[in-house]
Amino acid sequence: MNFDFRYIQLPKKTSTIEDIEIFLKNDETKRIHFTSTHTNALKAPAGNYFGKITLPFSASIGPIISFICEGELGSYLFPSQYGGFWRGFSSQEDYELCSNFVNEYNHIVFLRDTLDLSIALSMNYDDDEHTEIGELEYQAKFRDDKNAENRLYTIVEEWLKKLPYYKVADAICAMPCSDPVDPSLPRRISNRMTIFENISDSVKWTNKTKKLKELSSVDEKLEALKEFGLVISSDLKGKNVILLDDLYMSGISMQFVAMKLKEAGAERVFGISIVKSRSNTAR
Repeated sequence: MNFDFRYIQLPKKTSTIEDIEIFLKNDETKRIHFTSTHTNALKAPAGNYFGKITLPFSASIGPIISFICEGELGSYLFPSQYGGFWRGFSSQEDYELCSNFVNEYNHIVFLRDTLDLSIALSMNYDDDEHTEIGELEYQAKFRDDKNAENRLYTIVEEWLKKLPYYKVADAICAMPCSDPVDPSLPRRISNRMTIFENISDSVKWTNKTKKLKELSSVDEKLEALKEFGLVISSDLKGKNVILLDDLYMSGISMQFVAMKLKEAGAERVFGISIVKSRSNTAR
């Protein structure tokens, strides 16, 4: 068996229906966003104190910030005795390195779920107005604005080319379309990607007869996802797959599809959504 050194610092997660159900019913913090919910995560130096960063979890953000600030073999965040994770800085240079990361990734939403890594490129709303990317997603999805779609494609591609672990993935897959004859926004974007193998056409629902938003509970939604009959015809053995969606709310559908991709042989699944909703609930 060949060892994949691209992911030496990224252990594989296992995912089952039970894991997804437990996660969705857990009320702990599920997102980190430096421009809204975590504006005070980074503490600046003062006198002989060089500052620190404190975060509620290390999922998704931990491997990425470690890769950027410490290198492929580094470990950047450490468990805190008070809960969550943190790093205390030992120099002004150490602080500035982290500050640069926060500034560059300030619109990225780091998500805690059952995928190996999971992010959204932006929140969809800032107070009562769309964010820039939220407006592009709205115009492309609901107004069929091709200029907005082209801009989104460029933004998604640029991030996929630079995000640690994502940029060396083997394949990309759009979340399967509800209507096979009407390609969704994620499907249209993935179809234009040339930097990864596109396996979207081999991942399909065979019996999707209802909408999840019509169902009220996590249990009902998971049961419906099973009944939708997801079929994966591509050989995914040993592949690391990017899973692309437009809107991440609770993440229930993305986590279910990621689980099925792993059952079909995928090593890791990295979620990337265009926007994250303000609500986390699947109920």
